[in-house]
Amino acid sequence: MGKKTLNRNKKENPPKRWDKIIGAVTLLTIVIFGFIIYNDYNGSSSKTASVNAEKNTVKQTESEKVTKAETDTKKNSNRTQVQGNPTVCIDAAHGGSSTGGASGNYTEKAITLSVALKVKEYLEESGVNVVMTRTSDRDVTNEQRVKTCNDSKASAMVSIHMNSADKTVTAKGAECWVHTKKPADSQKLAEDVLKQLKSEAGFNDRGVKYGTVADNQENYYINSHSSCASMVLQLGFITDSTDVKLVTDKLDTTATAIADGIVEYLNGKAH
Repeated sequence: MGKKTLNRNKKENPPKRWDKIIGAVTLLTIVIFGFIIYNDYNGSSSKTASVNAEKNTVKQTESEKVTKAETDTKKNSNRTQVQGNPTVCIDAAHGGSSTGGASGNYTEKAITLSVALKVKEYLEESGVNVVMTRTSDRDVTNEQRVKTCNDSKASAMVSIHMNSADKTVTAKGAECWVHTKKPADSQKLAEDVLKQLKSEAGFNDRGVKYGTVADNQENYYINSHSSCASMVLQLGFITDSTDVKLVTDKLDTTATAIADGIVEYLNGKAH
């Protein structure tokens, strides 16, 4: 009887629930794999977004280049073109220790250089090759100026100056000086430039003249020694406020007019 009582009161170990353990492991596995897949998806999306952004940036850059090229083409197409890529020599008078005329804060050497550089820009847009006798404030001899022109085999040479007059004299307007032999090509070049300066920029046209300002029997070195059509352009009077505004405040308009006159001359002759 005693043994039976002991056996009846002895605690039995509960059976293990393998089904719950397997379920928990399965759930954990699903969670882990889900997390891995989620990270892979996000990483792939980020890479795709990065690649797409990079492609869009490249496309935008290419588009900007195309737009700029189209703008440049349109800008150039607005100017009359010259066939054959002829060469023109643009001479900015004075420079360095040679100031030229002066009035107030303005000097001839500074004005002629700024005008010459602008004329170069507009001529190049018309398909003209341009050589300059100077592109900075430096001394250049007449011999060096002519050598630059002749070595380049230029079709024309335009030397840009400014006139001056005594304060007691009222003088304004542009004029061109050519050789006393009155070469037809130089006269035509001068006439074309003066015509455009009058019609486009509003300069008073003082006409084509022969010799030099000081002596109509002498000739400017440039007109005597250049091997092409040449002229000395007196681009207004530095002593006249109206003319000064035309070469400073209206620099672009004036430079365009000079370039247009040169282009008209080139298109009217074989180069």
